[in-house]
Amino acid sequence: MTDTLVDWSLGGHIAIAVAALSFYKFILVEISKDIIKNAKIISKKIEEHIFAELSITLKPLLEEEQGKAIIITGQWSDGLEGYKETPADLQGSERYKNALYDFINSDANSMADFRNLTLFTDKCLFWKRYLKYSAYILVGFNFIAAMFEVYCRIYNVCSNNKTVIMGLLLFSFILIANCFCSLWPLNLYQDKVEHYEGKYA
Repeated sequence: MTDTLVDWSLGGHIAIAVAALSFYKFILVEISKDIIKNAKIISKKIEEHIFAELSITLKPLLEEEQGKAIIITGQWSDGLEGYKETPADLQGSERYKNALYDFINSDANSMADFRNLTLFTDKCLFWKRYLKYSAYILVGFNFIAAMFEVYCRIYNVCSNNKTVIMGLLLFSFILIANCFCSLWPLNLYQDKVEHYEGKYA
């Protein structure tokens, strides 16, 4: 009976290791690429939206100040007072500051979206890394467990001890549950990132 349990457990560990490797190679790697690609596309769209709104806000001021100059008196030279003309300092004007203040108030949502997109992308990548290392641990543990059970089968070490075999299987299921649990926050934050894709499409 114990030999049969070892055989079933051995097959289970090998199947879990192969499934975890396949999941990492064919699914998790693609998820990572999609997260980075989507985040770059969406952040570019938000940046373009913010800069377009800023351009609309500042364009009248720039057109009005264009061509204006102020005279700055220099030092005396050969009995003549030197001077030069420079463009007016638009950035130091009160109107410029008020225009920026109005822009920030009117377009605060877009800037908040950009910040949130960065945060959600970072969280997606964190949970992707967590899932990656969880898959590594799952594969490594099941490989070691399979080698141990091959040893047990050959030398009949655990013929009267089911606890070790059941314990290895139980720990494998705990590691699998850990992988599935980390998929939930990964999908949650990925959905939040994709929400902005629809908003700025």
